[in-house]
Amino acid sequence: MRLRYAIWACTLLAAAAQAGQFGVTVNVPNLSNDNLALVFQLTNANTAANTATITNFQFTNAAVNGALSFQGGGSGSIAAGITINDTSNPNLATIPFQPSTSIASVTFNVNLTENFNGPGTGDFFGMNLLQNGSPIDSNDPSGLDLFLSVPITANGISPVGFAFTRGISVTVGDPFPDNGTVPEPSSLLLMGAGLAAVCARRLRG
Repeated sequence: MRLRYAIWACTLLAAAAQAGQFGVTVNVPNLSNDNLALVFQLTNANTAANTATITNFQFTNAAVNGALSFQGGGSGSIAAGITINDTSNPNLATIPFQPSTSIASVTFNVNLTENFNGPGTGDFFGMNLLQNGSPIDSNDPSGLDLFLSVPITANGISPVGFAFTRGISVTVGDPFPDNGTVPEPSSLLLMGAGLAAVCARRLRG
């Protein structure tokens, strides 16, 4: 009986190492020289703890034009990456930037844990865009004007990007190549499997 529960605990430890990683592209045409901002949020709506790590920022025809600001569990920098923990509400990270030409873009990677304690609502990761301090409307059907919506559910995550009538659009795809500080999903799975194997080997020993 003790062996069975120990193996179960090791399996849970391996599963906890899993996270969803994806790349995001924000295209911003027709807003040259406007003061814009990316606002990332991680909402604490579930007893399970989650973390969003945002890395590998690339600004094309745009540049950060002010200090980053954080609320709740947000911290970090553009160079080192931003981390948001669901320690309270709200948990926010805001990045001000300014396009320099008529066609600009921002790309980054998101690594989001997928911890969920059911039943009920899971935690939520999302992104809004500000223009001169005010939220920009999007075609988000929830009415929250999100440009990126990532609910954490019992089935994991399914990121969705939205758009704006003036041409702003957000697309979600595979992670962009980075400096290797954020493991790929396959690496996380291998690491989790390795943890389970080590636990089982020690129990047998």
